[in-house]
Amino acid sequence: PASTPAAATPASTPAAATPAATPAAAAADPADEWTMRPDLVRDPWLRVPSLSGKPVRRQRETEERGRGASRAPASSLPGAQWLTDKLLLNRHAAARLLPHQGRQRILFMVFGGSSMGDFLFHWVAHVRRLGLDSHVLGAMDEALFRRCDEAGVGAALLKTPPTPTREDVAGIETSWRYYRMDPKAFTQMGVLKVDFFEEFVRAGFDVLASDLDVTWVRDPRPWVTGQAAGMQLLAHADVLVSTDIANLALDTARSERWRYAEVNTGVLFLRNTNGTRALLAAWKRKMLDELTAGRLRKDSWGFNDQTYFNMIVRALGLQGVQSQGVWRQWLAERGLADGEVDASREGDRSVYRSRSALPLPSGGSAHITLTALPALEFSGGHIYFVQHEQLARATPPVALHTTYQFSDTPAYTWGKRQRLREAGLWRGDGDEYFDAARSGGFLRLVGPLVEPGSLEGVKVREGVAAVRIEGTKGYTDRLMNNVVDPTALPEDNPMRHLTFDVLQRAALRDALALARATG
Repeated sequence: PASTPAAATPASTPAAATPAATPAAAAADPADEWTMRPDLVRDPWLRVPSLSGKPVRRQRETEERGRGASRAPASSLPGAQWLTDKLLLNRHAAARLLPHQGRQRILFMVFGGSSMGDFLFHWVAHVRRLGLDSHVLGAMDEALFRRCDEAGVGAALLKTPPTPTREDVAGIETSWRYYRMDPKAFTQMGVLKVDFFEEFVRAGFDVLASDLDVTWVRDPRPWVTGQAAGMQLLAHADVLVSTDIANLALDTARSERWRYAEVNTGVLFLRNTNGTRALLAAWKRKMLDELTAGRLRKDSWGFNDQTYFNMIVRALGLQGVQSQGVWRQWLAERGLADGEVDASREGDRSVYRSRSALPLPSGGSAHITLTALPALEFSGGHIYFVQHEQLARATPPVALHTTYQFSDTPAYTWGKRQRLREAGLWRGDGDEYFDAARSGGFLRLVGPLVEPGSLEGVKVREGVAAVRIEGTKGYTDRLMNNVVDPTALPEDNPMRHLTFDVLQRAALRDALALARATG
């Protein structure tokens, strides 16, 4: 924190929110900044204040108390303009997007609500760092839409009146601030998210959407436009999607294993085509059917918008476009001449065409061409944080999705934020976080965990050191009662590490208590 200049802090300072104000930072190669260390030097303009300028906890409480308060309609905000008859842009989004409407420009989009404002502004900081000017935050609520306007962030607000088929998603009600933990509310959010997708595609954009817990580390455009090595066919796919594959050996260029794994809609590229329109309509229809039938409840774990996307994709009957009898038909659908695209190049990633067509909202039907994005570049949390594959290969990811994490609660996704902090990638802390550091607001542990020789006679119950306790009662009782001397265990025994870790956790527990007691 000491390396962060105090001058570049206020949300109201235009330079702090405009990449153009720091040409040296913008010109740097983003790959050079990639690191696994927590001591990443921060560019001042990357730090985004909290949405209200107050600590996050107080801000959320204010929002809770302020629900239902009357306020002027969002369309009265200075400079706000309608992109479509359903989609309102604030002045910052209008300035960036309206000049490019209908030109199939790639639009970077994220979607969320006020309760996850720090993650949303973390997302904005990274796309600005990469110079991705055509970006927009899809605001789930009017409070976030207004705060984005005040903070200089481009945002969009969807105005869709309730209809008989949408009555169950007209208002999202949940007692949990982190909607991901409520399957019904999260699926309702999924319907609204697809509404955003449809409107932006209808306005003429290709949409590269990501979840708010995705960090953009490098510019993804060479991959989705087919310019990256081995990605030429991706330029002609309707839809590109990330996966939850955790074994890179199963993610080769011509492998079809991703079709049997979970595709992850955390990164989703939607080209402005009829195939995309048909898939979005089917996806939304499936979610609405589940919601209006009352099959989703708060305890319906394993069911959300991504679940239904997977169901639709698996029912498409995908076949590789290089297959005999498919290639020429696919070229014709794409308006490509035979020989214009080489399907025989080794190492080129395959794309797949649906055997069946899906109905279009405007009538007719369309086949869908779809494939998975490479898992090394569009990475999940297991590959990045656990396996450290990118570090081992000296290849920074393009997108990092904080999946496979712990410590999520109905209040907040603590584990995701902590993973990003430890990797030196987190950009969502407000000024109050750094002000605390400058004013001595952190407690620091100094010195060795234990003094030399002080471990003599230390005993730890094995059950206390165990990562997980499960099995028959007789086994778990023995585990809880077995006393271990960590110094007597061989160095290659994992239990030696885990028993020593008990001492470290105890020290951190005491430090946390002391920090709380001293403010």
